[in-house]
Amino acid sequence: MIHLSKRLNTIYNLTPNDIAIDVGADHGQLIISLIENNVIERGYAVENKKGPYERMVKAINASKVKDKITPIFASGISKMPKEVKTVIIAGMGGPLIIKILKDDIDKLNHVDHLLIDSHGAFSFVRKEITDLGFYIDKEEILKEDDIIYEIMRFKKGHCDYSDDDYFFGPLLRKEKTSLFIQKWAKRKEEIISLLRKENLPEMRRNELSEELERIEKEL
Repeated sequence: MIHLSKRLNTIYNLTPNDIAIDVGADHGQLIISLIENNVIERGYAVENKKGPYERMVKAINASKVKDKITPIFASGISKMPKEVKTVIIAGMGGPLIIKILKDDIDKLNHVDHLLIDSHGAFSFVRKEITDLGFYIDKEEILKEDDIIYEIMRFKKGHCDYSDDDYFFGPLLRKEKTSLFIQKWAKRKEEIISLLRKENLPEMRRNELSEELERIEKEL
């Protein structure tokens, strides 16, 4: 039995019961666990560098479910089969995630869900993916090793969002968990500290002041 980190376990719990692909699958822990526990019936795991790909293949072959997982050596979703309904991209920067999706945008025609765990740029990721024809149907905020993660699940369809929805997360701002409040209270204090600096460029000062006002309204 594979022990998943808190972050990967959150993604695991958000994965729909259909055929999935894990892009940047590392050692394949997530996709193996999903198959072993019958969350999905079949899966694909992608790596684009030789070393990580070989380690991933070794881990898959050592598992009891190797016949249900297809390793793929490729960049992003370029070699993703049409049968895949859920795309998981975790542990990458927001701009890279969007590039992966846009580089092979036609591949998304057959996809129902996108499960995204980006390193920051959450507002950017939300806006860009909803512009691709998806809406946010699940969001989770969690903390692991002093890092706060926001996991987003997108579903094919449309929903109108405000700028604040993109900034804070439409579902996260509705739930307003203690961790959500903690994150933005900390950011508020950071901004206040920055605004005390006398040599701060005027444009940056205005940007920070606008962000501070937005956070204060939300909290």
